[in-house]
Amino acid sequence: MSRYAVCRVEKDGYFIYSYAETFEEAIQKAEECSMRSGDSYIAISEEKLKQREVK
Repeated sequence: MSRYAVCRVEKDGYFIYSYAETFEEAIQKAEECSMRSGDSYIAISEEKLKQREVK
């Protein structure tokens, strides 16, 4: 079973904000963070996150 990361999108990579057990939960957290802060957030599986630049 895979976990999902909620990440803030930055010009030089991603900043991990939190984790979720399901993709639906991760999407909900990402949407809430985006609405509150105005920044862009994404939900991504841990496997795919390992292939990207993370802070």
